[in-house]
Amino acid sequence: MISSLSKRWSSIVRLLPCSSSSAEVLFPIIKDVIRDVEACGLSVHVLCTDNYPMNVDIFKLFSPSRLLEHIVPHPMDSNRPLFLLFDFVHIIKSIRNNWLNQIDYNKTFTYPDFENIQVASTAVFEEIRELYKSDQHFVAKLAPRLTSKACWPSTLERQNVSLALRIFDESTAAALNVSYQSRYHTSTNSQTADFIAIICNVWKIFNINTPNKGILHKDEFSVPLTYNDTRFMFLQRVVDWAESWRVMPDKRGKLSPQTFTSFRHSCIALPCIVNHLTGNCGYSYVLSSFLQNDPLEHHFGLYRMMSGAQYNITYCQVLETERRIKLSSILKLFSKMPVEDRISLKNFLESCSSSCDQDSHASFSLEMYLSAIQGYSGIELNKQILQSLSFIAGYSVHAYYKHSTKCQSCLLFLTENKEMEIEEPSDSEYRLIQIIDPGSLKWPSSDVIDAIITLWKVFSSIESQPSIFNNFITGPSRSILIGSTTSLIENEQAEVWRVMCDECGTLMWDVLAKLLTATSNCLISNKIKNMNSQLPLKPCVENTRKLKKLKPN
Repeated sequence: MISSLSKRWSSIVRLLPCSSSSAEVLFPIIKDVIRDVEACGLSVHVLCTDNYPMNVDIFKLFSPSRLLEHIVPHPMDSNRPLFLLFDFVHIIKSIRNNWLNQIDYNKTFTYPDFENIQVASTAVFEEIRELYKSDQHFVAKLAPRLTSKACWPSTLERQNVSLALRIFDESTAAALNVSYQSRYHTSTNSQTADFIAIICNVWKIFNINTPNKGILHKDEFSVPLTYNDTRFMFLQRVVDWAESWRVMPDKRGKLSPQTFTSFRHSCIALPCIVNHLTGNCGYSYVLSSFLQNDPLEHHFGLYRMMSGAQYNITYCQVLETERRIKLSSILKLFSKMPVEDRISLKNFLESCSSSCDQDSHASFSLEMYLSAIQGYSGIELNKQILQSLSFIAGYSVHAYYKHSTKCQSCLLFLTENKEMEIEEPSDSEYRLIQIIDPGSLKWPSSDVIDAIITLWKVFSSIESQPSIFNNFITGPSRSILIGSTTSLIENEQAEVWRVMCDECGTLMWDVLAKLLTATSNCLISNKIKNMNSQLPLKPCVENTRKLKKLKPN
């Protein structure tokens, strides 16, 4: 497959059926493909593949010294460079798989500290699993990205990069730091979180897919790459760090030699590719995600799904599917109706939602639930849940402000000053926000946090009563939750929210309803996910049958 470096375009150029092959057989075929592509007027700058041993051997054949190099003479013109790169999507899966393959019970990596390579640190995968176990039954989660499949992936699930990215995620690292600091009453970070942060930052550099990603996320690692970018110094530090890790005397707690080689190779090759494209080929910037094999993996998925969702398919099915894909790319469907007569899906869904809400409000009575939650104030609230609820409260403020009139007076009423001093950072309700905040997160005011805590206590009170909860979860859950919470807040905190904004005239009571709506959606969604994760698995016979089907004849 060939893929453009400047836009979302890719195309299959050659299909080669084979049951087994070698580097010596594939090497001349790849050179022929490069020659044919160049003959069509295109320029081949980069070859990208995974770190499978045969592909590594092919890269070595491109080098005159028969050693693995990131720059080799171009087969069509020896004066031009050809860059060899390993797909970082496969590398990050390999890092996660190497971590899981450690033979000790806790799955421990022993790596050099990034700031001082003379100091050894440990990254323990069992800490991530313990974090998930402590968090899985809560509706206000400290690490919302973690799932059971991410922590205990099967052999097939290890091929899914999205599960690996749930481990190497900023929210997971922040949750580990919050849990570690709260447990040991310290301000130092978890060493496991530090390791995740290193891999996460490298992944950001290799996964820049839009020009505005860094601006929207306020993340310097996600800005498009330019000539002699300052992040190349960070990648060089990563190369030195990986080399120090590789030569550590202990043979355990390391990446495999293949993963070490591909990781180091890619971190060296990317700056050279960017400098060549921006310095010699007229590119003003480079989006690094265009240097991945995602289009090819997407095509493999289409082949299987369009062939009856089969894992093993024939070459005839591949050809038929490729013809359908080519045809669909040429024939674009469009509506012949005038613009004013076209149906707006958004307006249709909003009308359905409003009618459903009206029906829901008419079908239940709050008295039953208000009488069932009389003891809600006695529900205990630990520090972990408080920090999670504060983060959810900040998200609720953001969700409201995003679709509001952007009134600054309303924002000042709903948020706190980020520069305020926190006496005990590890115990503060803002600690999780403080760790994750790149500069754009909302710090909710104490009144907003109190309202969200009331909502959570109402939900927990209903959840603790099975008979009431069954009616709640099968009925208009959100309307019940918001109605019960607003009734309690009106009795206890009405003077706080029964005010009007002097600048835009918005009634804060209406704003409160929108904040509670966003939080209710989050809590109910997490509860449903918890219930689904506790469903019994399918019988072992079906699992065995599926595995037998996947085995080649």
